[in-house]
Amino acid sequence: MYEEALKHHQWFVENGFDTNTVGAVGEAYAMDYLGMTKAPRGAAGIDGYINGRSVSVKTKEHAGHGSGTYAAIGLKQIGLADDLLLLVLDGAQMQVFGPVAIADLPYRENKTQRRFFIRDIERAMQ
Repeated sequence: MYEEALKHHQWFVENGFDTNTVGAVGEAYAMDYLGMTKAPRGAAGIDGYINGRSVSVKTKEHAGHGSGTYAAIGLKQIGLADDLLLLVLDGAQMQVFGPVAIADLPYRENKTQRRFFIRDIERAMQ
């Protein structure tokens, strides 16, 4: 599933289309390579389950600037998923950060979201 989703995503990118398909590519990757079971459609704040724990999957495209260095979760979604899985798509390569317990991660917060930085996710993985 992941390979097919990635092909479609790359076609959209190459042809100048909106790339919000990257989230679907990330979820397909988590299912194919990390054993994620997809949550029912509409499950608030939860994309699936890995090893019996609920997971919020955030997928970013590596664009060579700061937005790829963190995952953001809206404040209304905090406390819904047990773990955070950040995937960074760099061309045809996927970098995997997590899953890690959201409650164990430091964050920066603004009026609408909490940002969890890759360096902190990597530390939690050790």
